[in-house]
Amino acid sequence: MIKTFIICAGKSERYSKHYPKNIELILGEPIYKRTIRLLNENAINDISITVSEENSHYFDYENKIIGSNEREIDRFRNVRNYFNDEALILYGDVVYHETDIKTILCNLNDEIKFFGRFPDLRYSPKKPFDEIYGVYITNKIKFFNAVDSLAGKFENKIVEREIGLDVFRELEINRNDLIILSEYTDDIDIPENYNELKEMYENKIN
Repeated sequence: MIKTFIICAGKSERYSKHYPKNIELILGEPIYKRTIRLLNENAINDISITVSEENSHYFDYENKIIGSNEREIDRFRNVRNYFNDEALILYGDVVYHETDIKTILCNLNDEIKFFGRFPDLRYSPKKPFDEIYGVYITNKIKFFNAVDSLAGKFENKIVEREIGLDVFRELEINRNDLIILSEYTDDIDIPENYNELKEMYENKIN
């Protein structure tokens, strides 16, 4: 069974609330728990979440990994020692549409595959820029070599950030390894994003 991680250890600084954005409710269900439920409904049960020590108490889930939130790249480093070969990493602040969870699970092949929104492949008027919402890994060494390389570039001020999109660029993988998700799967950066998503799902887009 594939090892799956939902990464929730970020600082949520841009969200500007006293609690992590991962626990906001969509149709009465915390975002991270919604993702767990959708995975369970598709026979994915080996799931862990990564949380920071200071925010651990917000997350009512048994399989928690306490990780660092000092740097953006830590979202990947936190899971490094918890799987051997194959793993699926999903983001804790992303509201995944149920059809997109199925899309992700139907494309678990190749060494490394990224899931998200890439407007140059499919235009999105809602967010006309690239977003990574998940990563599938079978070549752990290759993936973390890219993570370490990116971290070094960030430390030397060669790159400005060290997020999933930058890992994708570092790997220079084939476009066939980009899987486009629908506009109904989206992440939360600021409260306005959450309010828009909440309204969309409450209006029966589910």
